[in-house]
Amino acid sequence: KIFSPEAGLSNDYLRKLLKPKHSSSKQWELRKRVEQKEEELKKLRLVIHELLKAKQEFTSGAIEIEEQFKSMLDQAMKENQSLSSHLQEEGRKMSSLTQENHELIRERDLCLSKIKMLRNDLEKTKSEFTQVQQQHTQASIDNAVLQSKHDEYLKQIEKLTTEFSIVEASKSTAIREAELSITTVM
Repeated sequence: KIFSPEAGLSNDYLRKLLKPKHSSSKQWELRKRVEQKEEELKKLRLVIHELLKAKQEFTSGAIEIEEQFKSMLDQAMKENQSLSSHLQEEGRKMSSLTQENHELIRERDLCLSKIKMLRNDLEKTKSEFTQVQQQHTQASIDNAVLQSKHDEYLKQIEKLTTEFSIVEASKSTAIREAELSITTVM
C-alpha cells in the first residue's frame, strides 16, 4: 500500500478517482460529485502534506543518522588506529619477552649442564678422595709397620753396637793382654 490506513485512501479508490466518468446526470449530481471530488482533493492535499512532512522528517533523520554514523566511524577509526599501535607495541614487547625467555632457557640449560658437570666432578673427587683416604690408611699402616721394623732394627743395631762394643772391648783387652804377654815373654 502506498498510503497509511489513517489517510482513508486505498489503491482501488485512487484508481477510481483517476478514471474519468462521462454521464449525463443532473446538475445536483454534478455538484455532489464536485463536492466529493473537492473532499477527495482535500484528503489528497492532506495526504501529500503528510507525505512531505514525513519525507522531511525521514530526510532529516537520515542526515542525522548519517552524521552520527560518520562520527562513530571516525571514532572507530581512531580507536582502531590506537588499538593497532597498542597491538604493535604489545607485539614488540611480546617478541622481546620471548627472546628474553629463550635466553633465560639457554642460560638455565647451560647452568644445568655446569651443575651436572660439577656433580660429576664432585662424585669423581669423592671417589678419588676415598681412594686417597684408603691409600693414606694403607700408607699409615705400612708406615707403622715400617716404624715398628725400624724400631726393631734400631734395637738390633743398638744390641749389635753393644755387642760390638763388648767384642771391641774384649778385642782391645785381648790385644793388650797379648801385647803384655808378648812383652813379658820377651
